[in-house]
Amino acid sequence: MPLLRRALARPLVWLPRDLLRELCTQAERERPSETGGMLLGWRVGDEIAIVSAIAAGPGAKHTRESFEADGPWQQEQLAAAYEESGRTVTYLGDWHSHPRGPARPSARDRQTAALVAGCADARAPEPLTVILHRRSRRWRTRCFIYAGGRMRRARVRAQ
Repeated sequence: MPLLRRALARPLVWLPRDLLRELCTQAERERPSETGGMLLGWRVGDEIAIVSAIAAGPGAKHTRESFEADGPWQQEQLAAAYEESGRTVTYLGDWHSHPRGPARPSARDRQTAALVAGCADARAPEPLTVILHRRSRRWRTRCFIYAGGRMRRARVRAQ
């Protein structure tokens, strides 16, 4: 795809409805605190397929303003998922809830995405960030891609 067209295109994220319901259930269970986890799948061009997620983990810490995942536990889960998939399903980025906040990335969210993008071991130079936010008693979804030093909004299709 020509560089100019790619810069203007909004990436498309495919998200299974059952997985979205599970993420909303996790967010509701922790509310009013934040929660989140890893997103797994694959990317082809400007299309991203999320096929599963890894929860925050048993040692995660949840507060009203943030959450801290149980990193070692998540890494074990990620390694197992990668091997079980025949090395096709990989880390895409993260999801988290904003139970009281806006549906846009916070400064901390942008900083985290930049750190992931710059970490060679993550193998996610353009990480995905999915934010679940609560509005009118329902959870809503917004997706962003960190690319070119900034967060770009992505389109989401529940399937």
